[in-house]
Amino acid sequence: MNFLRALLFFPSINFGLMRAEIFPWAVVYSLVVIRKLNIRLVIIFFVFLLSAILASISTNFLFVSEHIRSLAAYLNPLLAFFAILSASKKETYRLQKLIQPLFIFLLTLGVFQVSGLLASFESIFSFLIPRGASDSLSNIGRGVTLLATEPSRAGYELLFVYAGWRHFSEKTVRSLMLLDGLFFLYILTVIQSAMAAYLSIFYFSVLYVRHYKVSLVLILFFVALVSFTETRASNLIKDLFTFGSFGEIYDYIIDASGFRLISIISAYSYGITSLFGGGVGLWQTSSIVAMESAGFSAVDINFFIFHANSEFTSIRPTSYAANIALDLGVVGLAIVLILMSKYITTALRQRRRDNNAIIWLFIFSFFLIGAVGNPVPWVLLALIVRQAQNVVKIEDNFKLGDSLKFVENKRVEYS
Repeated sequence: MNFLRALLFFPSINFGLMRAEIFPWAVVYSLVVIRKLNIRLVIIFFVFLLSAILASISTNFLFVSEHIRSLAAYLNPLLAFFAILSASKKETYRLQKLIQPLFIFLLTLGVFQVSGLLASFESIFSFLIPRGASDSLSNIGRGVTLLATEPSRAGYELLFVYAGWRHFSEKTVRSLMLLDGLFFLYILTVIQSAMAAYLSIFYFSVLYVRHYKVSLVLILFFVALVSFTETRASNLIKDLFTFGSFGEIYDYIIDASGFRLISIISAYSYGITSLFGGGVGLWQTSSIVAMESAGFSAVDINFFIFHANSEFTSIRPTSYAANIALDLGVVGLAIVLILMSKYITTALRQRRRDNNAIIWLFIFSFFLIGAVGNPVPWVLLALIVRQAQNVVKIEDNFKLGDSLKFVENKRVEYS
């Protein structure tokens, strides 16, 4: 069972069973541990299913397989999230305890990959992850992939694992500060993903926003790390400070992000103008329409110049919310946000800095970064929510106990 739990954090591993970049290990895990169906999950699934059915009818059932794949991508992380919410306390405890050894394993694996010591195991990595690599992608100016398909996804998943380990660990604040700096250095020099670096900066900014003295020290430390490292990630950060206007920075980030930022902006724009979206499973056509409608030009963007002969090609948005906006419009997105808001507010009630930093990290990734079917952020969110629910229950019991004592004291007083 621990093996299946571990696969929740390695969604790119598929043992050559299918071509998809994310294998539905979360679905398998959910079917094993889920104890009851949540009405919110049922409603969200019905909304996705209704959109897929209507889209399929409108296209005379020409893309049935794509409708099914899109539904599976949406449900993979959602099922994991609600399964963990309904799982036993023992199961959630085991998931929490698994985070530390997985984190240590990933750090070690990254060091071995960047050193080139695993180059002879390329066939094994290709079997586990068809698009993975056993060593660093330094030949194209990129870092390691760990057990993911690319450095950006590896860094994205590793950051959530680190945030989870940091949250559930019992280390002192000073030791955590040092580890935060070392982890950021690891992202810059081993992972070498600009996206992971930006996301890490966001996470640490939220984490230390109220610690002014600590924030100043970390800012100086991070600036020093960026200044004295020569990697793709650090260079992309340094380049931001060479531009004289926000317009130039925007154009630079648009181009440097490849297709990512374009897919997100165009998806939200399309979702606003088309209230109910293009339909679940029809992203291959709606994404092109969305990019054209948003005013982008393929001849101005290097990704499309080099990969699609200066023409737009079908691009699935790189965030969960952006996919919903593209497929179901702002109406569908509003429904999902309303149904999920309960869990976010419950988690934020703990008022712990590291807890809130993870919640905001999830929110940021939900709207802007990450693959639609990736369960890693959702697994961590579910663990945080379960912990918060336990705290809320304890607090409510204390309040109830205090109220009963007050009533009993009054009864004695008046008797």
